[in-house]
Amino acid sequence: MRVAATLVASLTLSTTVLVGQAAAAPADTTPAACPVVAPMLTAANTWLANGTDLASASWQNAVFHVGNLAMVLTSGQSNHKTLPWAQALNY
Repeated sequence: MRVAATLVASLTLSTTVLVGQAAAAPADTTPAACPVVAPMLTAANTWLANGTDLASASWQNAVFHVGNLAMVLTSGQSNHKTLPWAQALNY
């Protein structure tokens, strides 16, 4: 009988805790602005404006496009440069 009473008390306490947590108001879920987006956009725009031979399959362009894809994934903004570059080089 004592085990049953302990079990009932434990279940009651567990249910109260779980229900209390579920009913609690959620914390602010707005994501903080990513501090690296602005420098990423600046770097991409600078390379596009000042880079040399942007059409070649050079390692410099390849590294730029890897970073450009990271910028798109991070910011959600595309400059639509990587896919045409890759297609032109049959990648």
